[in-house]
Amino acid sequence: MLLIRNSVLLETTVAWSGALLISWLAGEYLEKLGIARLATYGVIGFGLGVLGPTEYATPTASHFMLADVAFGLILCELGFRFSPGWLRSNAWVLVMLVCESLGTFVAIFLICFSFWEMEIPRSVMIASVCMATSPVAILRVTRNHQSSGGITNMILNITTLNCILSTVLFKIGTGLMIQKQETFEWIYPGFVVAIVAASFGAAFVGSMAIHLLLRPLQMPSEVRAFALALTVILLTCGLIRIGLSPLVGTITFGISLRYFGEKMTGIHQDFGSLGRFLTIYLVVFLASQLKADAAMEWMAFGVVLGITRAAIKILSAWWLSEKLGMTRQQGLLAGVALLPTSTFAICVMEQSRLLGVDPESGIAPLAFMLLVFEVLGPMGTRTALILSREAAKEVL
Repeated sequence: MLLIRNSVLLETTVAWSGALLISWLAGEYLEKLGIARLATYGVIGFGLGVLGPTEYATPTASHFMLADVAFGLILCELGFRFSPGWLRSNAWVLVMLVCESLGTFVAIFLICFSFWEMEIPRSVMIASVCMATSPVAILRVTRNHQSSGGITNMILNITTLNCILSTVLFKIGTGLMIQKQETFEWIYPGFVVAIVAASFGAAFVGSMAIHLLLRPLQMPSEVRAFALALTVILLTCGLIRIGLSPLVGTITFGISLRYFGEKMTGIHQDFGSLGRFLTIYLVVFLASQLKADAAMEWMAFGVVLGITRAAIKILSAWWLSEKLGMTRQQGLLAGVALLPTSTFAICVMEQSRLLGVDPESGIAPLAFMLLVFEVLGPMGTRTALILSREAAKEVL
C-alpha cells in the first residue's frame, strides 16, 4: 500500500515538473511574439485542468499550501514597493482608489444581488474579489520591463490598497456565509476586524524581529533576500495555521520592512530563482482550477461582470486623469493596466476553504471572467506600459 502511494506521489511530482518546464519554455518563446508570459502560463494551466490527468484536477492540500507561499512572497514584494510618501504627494490617487475599487464592488454586488438574485454573503464575496487587481501580473510585468513613472507608481500603490480592501470585504462576506450556515455561532462583525488587526500585528512584529536579527549581520543582498523569503514562508504558514489572514499579513510584512529601513535591491524584486519558480507554479496551478463547464455555464454572467469591472476601472482613471497629473490617454492606459485579477481572486477564494466555506460557490460564477482576464489582463498591462513609454526594457 505504501509502495502504491509513493508511486502515485512520484508520478504527480514528475507530471507537475514537466508541466512547469513546458510552461516556462512556452512563455519564453511566445514573449518574443508579443504575448505576455503570464498569459501563456494561464492558458497552459487552464488546458492542464481541462485535458490533463487526474493529478491536475484533484489537487492536494500541499498544492494549495505551496500556492499560498508563492502568493505570500509576491504580496510581500508588493508591500515593499508600496510608497506612503508618494501617496501623500498624490492625494487624488486615494480618490481614484475609492472610485475604481469601491465603485466596482458596489456595481458587482448590485448585479449579483439584484439581477442574478444571489444571497447577500455570496454577492459580497464575488464583488470583493472583483474589485482587486492581481499583484502577480502587475509586479511581473513592471519588473520584466523595468517600468517607472506616474502610471507605474499609481498601479503599484492602488493594487496594494485594493488588495487589502478586497481581503477585508471578502472576510466580511465569508463571515456572513458562515453565520448563515450556522457553522460557528461565534462569528460576528467584530470578528473580521479582529482577524485583520491580528494579522497586521503579527506581521509587524515579525518584520521588526527579523530586521533586528539581520541588522548586525554583514551579508550579501542575495543571502539577506533569502532570509526574508524564509521568514515570509514561515509567516504565511503560521497565519494560516492560527486562522489569520496571510494576504493581509504578507502585505503588511513588506510595508513594515520598508518602514524599518530595509533596502529594495534587484534580488528582492522576485526573491531570485525561488520567487520565479513559485510565480510560474502559482499561475499554472491556479489556472488549472478553472473549470471549462463552469465557464460555459456562467458565460453570460462572466461577460456582464467583466464589462462592468473593466468599464469602471478604465473610466475612473480617465475621469480623474487630469487631477492625477496625466493626460486623458494616460488615464485610459492606467485603467487598462489595472485589469488583471485572476490569480488574486482564485487564491483568496481557495483560502475560504479553511473556514468551511466551499470556494466552488464563488469561483464557478467567475470562471469565464477569470479565464478572460487571465489571458488578456497581463497583455493589457504590458501594452499600457509600453504605450505610455514607461517600459524601459525587458529583463529576460
